[in-house]
Amino acid sequence: MYSVYSAALSVVFGLQLPRVLLQASAHGKYRAGIGERLGRYRLGGLGAPPLWLHAVSVGEVVAAAPLARALRAERPGCPLLVSTVTDTGRAVARERIPEAAATVFFPLDFTFAVRRALVAVSPRAVLLAETEIWPNFLRACRLRGVPVAVVNGRISPRSFRRYRLVRGPLGRVLADIACFGMQTAADAERLVALGAPAGRVHVTGNLKFDALGPAGAEAQPGDVRRDLGLDAARPVLLAGSTHRGEEAAILDAWTGLRAGRSGLALVLAPRHPERCGEVEGLLRERGLAWARRSAGAAPAGTDVILVDTVGELARLYAAADVAFVGGSLAPVGGHNILEPAAAGAPIVVGPHLENFAEMAAAFHEGRAMVSVQDATALPGALARLLDDRQGARAFAARARAVLEAHRGATRRTLDLLAPILDAVGGPGGTIS
Repeated sequence: MYSVYSAALSVVFGLQLPRVLLQASAHGKYRAGIGERLGRYRLGGLGAPPLWLHAVSVGEVVAAAPLARALRAERPGCPLLVSTVTDTGRAVARERIPEAAATVFFPLDFTFAVRRALVAVSPRAVLLAETEIWPNFLRACRLRGVPVAVVNGRISPRSFRRYRLVRGPLGRVLADIACFGMQTAADAERLVALGAPAGRVHVTGNLKFDALGPAGAEAQPGDVRRDLGLDAARPVLLAGSTHRGEEAAILDAWTGLRAGRSGLALVLAPRHPERCGEVEGLLRERGLAWARRSAGAAPAGTDVILVDTVGELARLYAAADVAFVGGSLAPVGGHNILEPAAAGAPIVVGPHLENFAEMAAAFHEGRAMVSVQDATALPGALARLLDDRQGARAFAARARAVLEAHRGATRRTLDLLAPILDAVGGPGGTIS
């Protein structure tokens, strides 16, 4: 099985290599850490075998941050190594998880790379955030006696349909994982149906609910607006984590809205900052005055602030009178709706929230956000929230209530991991 998988991985890698090289040349993507992606790590100064926490990109890093803090607080004798796949994920990890002794890129799932990485790291245990199933890595961990746990696990309906096609081999891979902390009962049921040992699968909740500060700890709207260069009285529409096609829809909606709403500003944050040049083309076509966030406070007369920075979107939501969360009009599966909820911004989304189905259901049940079916319905939904401030505040309050009601996943995850981590305490200082 593993030889077939490795051969298929080599073919896929070869087919993807031209695109990767193009991205590296045009945007610098993937260029950093080539040695680390091949398992070459320089990890002086760890002091003891670490816990290895892997979070593929920004969303997983944000969710895993409270768990990382709790692990370091409760097990101070054990250093923490954090790995990501993307450049932006690593940048956010360095900001959100300062407790980490080192932050590296995860190795490509080639046998030589994962073996080299495990020799260099010599981890006590590995924690995989969400659904990171890498057969060669998991097999190498088993052969070295390194326990692996999945934290904040999820299996979307779309992923479930794909994984069912390889249920037999996948079941053998899942057997290499010591325990699974899943976000919801539905995620747990799907995982068991794919072959995971039922006795190892547990529902611990979604760490993303714990990744945001308690009520009252969020950024203050006035402070954020000053940083952005926006007047305190100016109405603000913020579109976060947008994808291709969504920026045009937002710009069309905002253009119509500002005709009757003097000074309406737009803060536009593409999901991938390397697309900002493409988005600037849309702004140029429309004759708009824009400023990049990286340039500091926007000058007077700016129509659109284009967010080309990484890691500050959660704070920027505090400036919004209304927030649209992207990846939901485009068929991407949605993005984090908890950040605007924590910031007190009423939320508008499109129909595609497949990756956050249970979270979205909780918000819908609590009447805590507004959904539109397509781009044509977007202007009306935004207009109602901009014009009905009392109604907008009620949506924001209900969203905060939903968020607070679902906290606690960090504690449940720590309790689940305790037997594994107690067993691998080792000589590097107690971690129990």
